[in-house]
Amino acid sequence: NIMASNKLIALQAIDPKAYEAAKVKRLASGAVSGGSAPAAAVAKSAQAPAILEALGKKLSAQPINGSLLIKVPDAGCWLVDGSSVGSVADSVPAQATVTLADNDLLRLAQGKADLRDLYQHGQVRVDGEVALARQLEVIKGLV
Repeated sequence: NIMASNKLIALQAIDPKAYEAAKVKRLASGAVSGGSAPAAAVAKSAQAPAILEALGKKLSAQPINGSLLIKVPDAGCWLVDGSSVGSVADSVPAQATVTLADNDLLRLAQGKADLRDLYQHGQVRVDGEVALARQLEVIKGLV
């Protein structure tokens, strides 16, 4: 909407120094947009290892088709391949790569979030076969 975008011109009047000061204050308080936990909190209490261990147990009864790399910044990378889950290096080739925050993975495992909604709001990045990433819905209810 071109007409609505014209309203953004008002943002040019914001003093860059005031913006930087407000940004530093917000980051120092630990408040972040998008509902994700601050990076320090994620590093202290990463839930991804426990969630993906539980996923490995569930996949023995309900395997997925293909290979899926799950990247959780500050927590690690896991390769989900059929009925197995293993911690791997960042550069392992897979048919699809899903990148999401630890907090979003926890919300997904608790059933409080939907993978499609997280993707549409930019909280999940999918590289490769999107259809394969949809199989990650099997993670619901693990926690």
